[in-house]
Amino acid sequence: MFLAMACVAALVARSPQVYISVAQKWASLSIVHDTQTLAAWKASRTTFLEETSKELPAAVAAAMNFSADPCTNFYEYACGTWEQQAMIPADSGGIAMAWDEAEDHSSAELKSMFEKEYPEGSKYRKVSDWYKSCMDTKTAEELGDKPLRPWLDEIDAVETHDDLWKLMSKLQLWSIPTFITFSVSTDEKEPLKHDLFLDSGGYTLPDASYYDEDDDDAVKSMTALQEYYRNITLYTGYSEEEAHHSANRTLEIEKTLAQLLYDEPIVKLEDGYEHMNLTELEDHAPNIPWAKLFAGIKKGCSEEGVTCLADMAHGRKKIVMDAPHFYQVRGCDAACCSCRM
Repeated sequence: MFLAMACVAALVARSPQVYISVAQKWASLSIVHDTQTLAAWKASRTTFLEETSKELPAAVAAAMNFSADPCTNFYEYACGTWEQQAMIPADSGGIAMAWDEAEDHSSAELKSMFEKEYPEGSKYRKVSDWYKSCMDTKTAEELGDKPLRPWLDEIDAVETHDDLWKLMSKLQLWSIPTFITFSVSTDEKEPLKHDLFLDSGGYTLPDASYYDEDDDDAVKSMTALQEYYRNITLYTGYSEEEAHHSANRTLEIEKTLAQLLYDEPIVKLEDGYEHMNLTELEDHAPNIPWAKLFAGIKKGCSEEGVTCLADMAHGRKKIVMDAPHFYQVRGCDAACCSCRM
């Protein structure tokens, strides 16, 4: 439609006479005043819509309102029944058929695949075994904190800044969340190249707004999170006092990190999409011993026969900081926050 209007505008600008000629031609083709042709067209259109509705997948047809005229209100025609019947889950702020229902369907298909029995040597056997081990709550209850105890002991043993960053490297290798979030993705300006992206992290709730103490819903979320932290700490064998202190302190740290995220300036891609090397990263965020962190991760990769974080200090600058303010950290050095956990 936009292209057609642009063409008409160009014709009018060049020659009003040409425009009049075209308008007259369009009018001659119109069936608005041709009662017989219009009736036949409407009948044909109705038949087409009725036949189309029979060919659609059942899930799609169930969402549509076939009593609506698609030429009058296409959204009502395509989604009317779904909108009338859809219920927002209690644990969600909204629901979208295009994403949520597709994700639910995918999850159901995956669950079915995971629960099947596969013969020894099948490429799906490991996935099935992994899933079943996660669902084996009886064994999990019997084992208690034993599988986690080596990790908890390492965390409890942290006493110095050096101890902390050795542990941080190990946590990164095992994809255990920390306040430093790494990801590798395509460069946003040169999609044939890949970069190491550094984003904010260290908070459990969805975003910084959930840590707003002036918002009643956010306060409820934080209270629930605090109770969750207290419970899992108790389950891992710590005392009531230790669990209470750990839950309070962890939430305070998350609130500090969330505030840094909230304060992150919003900038245009061309103004904020800066590539760095390791030296520039250390200059930008000197509170974090990046060289030591990267060296620990590289060592772990090497022990598994994998090459990672190569040429961070030389060659093409491939480090992109998505949250530069977060890592500069005002008021509270991020490393110190972690040490006080």
